[in-house]
Amino acid sequence: RARRLPCTTARARAVIAGTPSRWTSGLCSGRADGNDTPCGWARAFPKQCPIEYSENERMRWHAWEPRLRGTSKDGVPFNSDELVPRDGARAQFMREFRADVETYLPHIWEVRLMRHAVRLFEERKDQVTATRHSDYASQVPIVRASTATCASKESINNCVSVIGFKPRNVEVPLRRQAHAAAEGEPSTRTARRQTVLIAFGMFANTYKPDARSFNVQAADLDSILKTGESIHGEWFYMGKRLPGGKLRAELPAAITDYEGPQPFFPEMVLPEMERVVEVTDGAPSQFDNRTHYHQTAAWRAQSHWDIIRAAIKLVTMHGKSVCDGASNAPKNA
Repeated sequence: RARRLPCTTARARAVIAGTPSRWTSGLCSGRADGNDTPCGWARAFPKQCPIEYSENERMRWHAWEPRLRGTSKDGVPFNSDELVPRDGARAQFMREFRADVETYLPHIWEVRLMRHAVRLFEERKDQVTATRHSDYASQVPIVRASTATCASKESINNCVSVIGFKPRNVEVPLRRQAHAAAEGEPSTRTARRQTVLIAFGMFANTYKPDARSFNVQAADLDSILKTGESIHGEWFYMGKRLPGGKLRAELPAAITDYEGPQPFFPEMVLPEMERVVEVTDGAPSQFDNRTHYHQTAAWRAQSHWDIIRAAIKLVTMHGKSVCDGASNAPKNA
């Protein structure tokens, strides 16, 4: 982090926070006509400040640099980035800073565009579409009364899916009801709401999460929403086991089964579902590989319910979603 610079602070804030998309990658309209129209940094800073680009003024800042951490068994060195202090001329810092900003601008624009698109989709989706945000969370530890000496504590994998469906408009009260009533203004506003179901797909940590494990869970969740029963695994809702599933173990006395596949919780079932839109990060082994893309493309043909499946991949380094907050629920239960 550098000290505050004298000439470009205000405009730097503007170019980073509100840059139009055509600026970010040097795609201003004038360049298509052969004109040398400045874009990005050059448009925001047409002239260089002599103080900031001084070769005589010294300053200190921090930058990420690779640091040697060791060598592998084959003698290959491996590094990891570390934030280290740097010392040099102001001009050196500005050259490095400008290169980083020019890389950052198109990236952050893509992030904002993706978030805005997902938000608009959620606000405008119809009654036959469900949105499923999914992500693999950290393993859930199994708490035992005691653990043997030198033994590892048990844990299980946890795939969190937050499913939203049945959108509707509702009237919600305003925060300033008394003031609004006194001024003759309405005390309520129309807000967009939907039914949300959070599912935790848990399985043994001896199996590494991949596209296959995720698609098995996706098939179960689609079946549960459509018909009220699962296909492959055991799923539980409100302390009871849902009907269906090929893997069904003997239950303890405290847990019982739902009777029959009829919609036992009609407010949480979507029999008319025709489309599922998945929002995931770009983890290569789980969501960004040919197995997952094939399953997405062939989902309608191979499923029994004629469901169209679409996938939205979040931008690299910005894969956090509602699943990360929901993943803490089992640990704190």
